[in-house]
Amino acid sequence: MSMESDVRVIVADIMHHQVFTIGKNETVADAIALMQLENVRTLIIKPEDQYDSYGIITVRDVVYQVIARRISPAIVKVSEIMRSPCIMMYPDLDIYEAAQRLAAGGIQRAPVIGFSDYGDDKLLGIISLSDIVMKLELNALTGEGLVAV
Repeated sequence: MSMESDVRVIVADIMHHQVFTIGKNETVADAIALMQLENVRTLIIKPEDQYDSYGIITVRDVVYQVIARRISPAIVKVSEIMRSPCIMMYPDLDIYEAAQRLAAGGIQRAPVIGFSDYGDDKLLGIISLSDIVMKLELNALTGEGLVAV
């Protein structure tokens, strides 16, 4: 089956708009509580100023860097285990390019960033490898092709 068609799927088409954020100075215990409350596996850390960058913390980070080492999440700051700067995606990016960026970075999720009317970064959503696979799977089942750019 060819991937060529007149359908071009971009990040904006499949990203999740609801994103949960946490401050870098919060504790990992706070991050765990928020993840449990909202039933999510990833939190985004917004930049504190124009010189700062976005960060990301996942359940995997918490387990590998805190829990598995028998460190109390209450004494570890998010900034100590978050990945920053993190790979970012843009809403108009083709999903194949997004998949390549995620694969190259060895990551599963990334924030989607746009620009506000004032020219500064704006957090729009989050995209995951699962989102991309589900879209490709759905298109395969429905017979729709995707444009490989």
